[in-house]
Amino acid sequence: MTTICTSRYWDGEPMKTAPNPDKEALLAFLGKFPFVAAAAGHFTDAVTGEEVGEDWLSYEAGGYSWDSSDVYHFDKYDLELTPEFCQYALAR
Repeated sequence: MTTICTSRYWDGEPMKTAPNPDKEALLAFLGKFPFVAAAAGHFTDAVTGEEVGEDWLSYEAGGYSWDSSDVYHFDKYDLELTPEFCQYALAR
């Protein structure tokens, strides 16, 4: 599986952000799949360091993987997604 993000922000790497003109369509794509795994607990906001009270769920499609923290950071902070993933998602 290939991650959808351009940075490994969950490993302490600086989170890359960039406005995406297709944000709403990408959010719709990211949200249309059932989760394939769930982790106990919640995830941390990479900007504020605060715990986010959402379930930590994993998703897969077309050889790509992401989780609910990626969706959260993309929605809230414009987390930069790979061009390849964006192209894949927008074609569906």
